[in-house]
Amino acid sequence: MNTRLLIIVAMLFATSGLFAQSTNIEVYNIMQTKCAGCHSNSNPEAGLDLEGVGATVAERAMDVYNKIANITPSNAHAASKGYKQIYKGRPDRSFLFRKISNGFENMIAAHTDEEATMPPSNQPQLTDYEKEVFRQWILYGAPSSGNVVDLALIEDYYTNGGEAAFETPPAAPDPSEGFQVKMGPFFIPPASENEFYLKYEVDMGIAKEVHRVHTIISPYSHHFITYKFSDPSDAANVNEGFRSFNGFAQNPIVTSVAETSDIKLPSKTAFSWDAQEVLDLNSHYINYSPDKVFKAEGYLNIYTQDDGTALKEMYTVLVPNLNIYIPNNGNVDTEVASVSAFGNPFVWQIGGHTHQLGTGYKIWKQTPTGDYGELFYDASCPGGIPGCVSPYYDYAHIPNRVWPEFFGINLSHGVIHEATYVNDTDSPVAWGPLSTDEMMLFAMMYVNDTTGLNVNTMVDTDDLTLKTDMSDIIVYPNPVQDNLQIVLPTTSENINFKLYDLLGREVKAINAISKVETSIDLSELKNGMYLYEFTNESGERKSGKLYKE
Repeated sequence: MNTRLLIIVAMLFATSGLFAQSTNIEVYNIMQTKCAGCHSNSNPEAGLDLEGVGATVAERAMDVYNKIANITPSNAHAASKGYKQIYKGRPDRSFLFRKISNGFENMIAAHTDEEATMPPSNQPQLTDYEKEVFRQWILYGAPSSGNVVDLALIEDYYTNGGEAAFETPPAAPDPSEGFQVKMGPFFIPPASENEFYLKYEVDMGIAKEVHRVHTIISPYSHHFITYKFSDPSDAANVNEGFRSFNGFAQNPIVTSVAETSDIKLPSKTAFSWDAQEVLDLNSHYINYSPDKVFKAEGYLNIYTQDDGTALKEMYTVLVPNLNIYIPNNGNVDTEVASVSAFGNPFVWQIGGHTHQLGTGYKIWKQTPTGDYGELFYDASCPGGIPGCVSPYYDYAHIPNRVWPEFFGINLSHGVIHEATYVNDTDSPVAWGPLSTDEMMLFAMMYVNDTTGLNVNTMVDTDDLTLKTDMSDIIVYPNPVQDNLQIVLPTTSENINFKLYDLLGREVKAINAISKVETSIDLSELKNGMYLYEFTNESGERKSGKLYKE
């Protein structure tokens, strides 16, 4: 090999090393340009040296890492709140990030006892890109080594613009009523998807009851599931930050939704949460944009009450049928499973779930002999109530059935659930997490006993009507070619309809729809993905995705 070629090879190796350097070093380099002026070896303001000691960049970066990762800050207020200089997985509890955020992270509110923000106003400030690299590193668990953040993806988003789940973050509950939980953001390349789990310590201080869970996600979301760790030792052994696998499918769930859902539990019932409850958040987003990076986020507004207020504890169970196989023959494939292992539940809410090949989902009561009993759930009908005149199945917005009174159904002998699929793709499909895979499962919310529950005051019937009305709206066909049909519940208020392209531009709007069934001409629109939104007179919303072909 000649000398010139050796030099070229050496340069290539050196260049590849730069691109492969760890995210920790990227964060360290940001601190050198924007923080080390006040936090150097010779002038460690507040006793914090962010320059580090060592002969190489890697050694100095590791020295700084050991001074900040999981280290309690000297600030008394921050220490009393349980913050760390860098709290792995939690930017909002990372004191250093709180100091540089300056409004960048909406979960961080300024507090006078945390002293001045950084850098000082007369010094160069961090750019949004630099803050995002810092935030993403923390969200991925703030590892000391490894390239865990796609810098090119973040640079693309902040340089060229991208799609965001929320332009304005949703408002949090009043502190006297509850608190807000956030998962994200994480960034998804164009025409791609991603799913993460995140361990989230609630730290309420005292045990509380949760009577309402408002999950707020964008129409790009495939699902958002909130689990609780049933065993504290399991939570302690889970790595901080985003992870791409569950590993704790046995954990109980709190809620499982495919779109923004405000779940208000019936009066005198609640979830029971410990003082140091640890959640496991699961967010799956699909980026439908063909050319823009998507910033995915999900929020939970948790509403609490004093422990001991409710008479009965509400439970949620997720029941999957993993044994599904859908051949690619274009015919209707029916998958059936029976379940009888969840005791004697009195069901308040139930809903099914499939992916895009799904064409139906039904659930029957099982008889004592294991046969089909009463059909009590049909996902092709408004509100999941069987017997509708014009059944239509929308896999992306499968309805939940809600019983105003717990005596609506008692599943003492279990259920038989059935899902149908049509696979006209190039390959057979089985169970899997991606939207191109398939699923068959239902989520059920129930109590074990109704003694003492006054069914006449169990729910706020006005709230229930509004919630049910919006969730019962049917949009079909999807995909659509020329004419879109909208079916409203007969009890609904006037409804406003808007249709947006993926750039957020309004392309169609109809106000004050009151007819039960309305046809909308979309023939002039280009083929592709659109987002629709319904609102009623009370401000309740329903949104979803529509594909025109």
